[in-house]
Amino acid sequence: MIKIKCLGASHEVGRSGFQLNYNNTDILLDYGLKIDNDTTQYPLRPDENAIIKHMILSHSHLDHCGMIPWLFQRYRPTVYLTAPSLDIADILWEDTLKIARYEGTALPFSKENIQDVFGAMNIVNYKQKIQIAEDISFEMYDAGHIIGSAITKLNLGKKSLIYTGDYKLEESSLHQGADIDIDSPNYLMIESTYGDRDHPKRKDVEKEFIENVKYTIDNGGSVLLPAFAVGRSQELIEILDKANIKDVPIYLDGMGQKVAQIYMKYPGFFKDSYKLKTAMQNAHFVTSKIDRKKATQKQSIIITTAGMLEGGPIMYYLQRKKNDVKSSVFLTGFQMPGTNGDSLLHSKKVDIEGTMVDIKMPVKKFDFSAHIGKQDLMRSINQWNPEKIVCVHGDTKVVDSFAKNIKKDTGIDTVAPKLGDTIKLD
Repeated sequence: MIKIKCLGASHEVGRSGFQLNYNNTDILLDYGLKIDNDTTQYPLRPDENAIIKHMILSHSHLDHCGMIPWLFQRYRPTVYLTAPSLDIADILWEDTLKIARYEGTALPFSKENIQDVFGAMNIVNYKQKIQIAEDISFEMYDAGHIIGSAITKLNLGKKSLIYTGDYKLEESSLHQGADIDIDSPNYLMIESTYGDRDHPKRKDVEKEFIENVKYTIDNGGSVLLPAFAVGRSQELIEILDKANIKDVPIYLDGMGQKVAQIYMKYPGFFKDSYKLKTAMQNAHFVTSKIDRKKATQKQSIIITTAGMLEGGPIMYYLQRKKNDVKSSVFLTGFQMPGTNGDSLLHSKKVDIEGTMVDIKMPVKKFDFSAHIGKQDLMRSINQWNPEKIVCVHGDTKVVDSFAKNIKKDTGIDTVAPKLGDTIKLD
């Protein structure tokens, strides 16, 4: 029997974690955390009697990998992941500890726990068959989400299961679309983040974005681009470099610099390493307070963390530029309700060191989502044509309606489990 216990990302986005049990073998699919309105939410713990010897990581975003160091206080599983995912996870874990120390908050793992993880990492290449038990194997396929992200197909005896993690079918500037040329599984566990709507075409978004950047520059202003460190910062640099906006320097500040080096280390995991390398060489890396000040003293384009304006160098730039009506702030990622980014978008106010500050700069959001939309989700489902579908990684309203629509449109048995539910697949 194949059973899946939902430890997170069930009727919610964040803290992904699924305990798969087959033939007395427990496999953990992701194990992340969720930071929501200054509180950190952790996934449920595996069953008390579980023996977690194996874990498969879809990709290195904190909501999928953030709690892996905690596992090593009890289970010490072998963790299967791609090489870029390991490097990025290391950066994210260290940064999470650094922020926790700065804010005086406690995490359930330590630096020593992070160090313990590395001896148990097993690097996997796309389409490489990995045998983890006599009747259990798996393969990973490019998910098109961020560098190293993977869709996993597990072979469980005579049955098979696809776990998508987060994925994106549409091609972006950095990444090819997800590789969904996978033999049809019996079961599908699919992300449902945008199961209720589609994203605008990426080329149209890029075109509108560049037009707005040029308009701001042509009118004597600068552009602030709060951006996620993993994927988005690098994508924006490549898009801006391609646009050839002359005589205005592009600055990169924050953790996106380290992630850019990881992209350069693994050129086979994204579309065109030469284009990104050229764009990086043309950009200015901010490495000191002097550089930061210099970036604001003349017209510039500044790409910096954090993507939701929750700390990071962006707060310095907002403080310096808040009254500059010629300059603009362009948001390029999801803004969680309750964050500074959400507040800026809807009320043009941000919390800077405990004080709500008015931002007079124009603000606009662009949909550069790295997640798949409704139409492509259905395209994947129709291609894979499984016997049963489990919808995860979506807010309650979205995931419930998505599951109902799948069943209505395809006739496939579809469920949307809640936190703590156990699903029996056969």
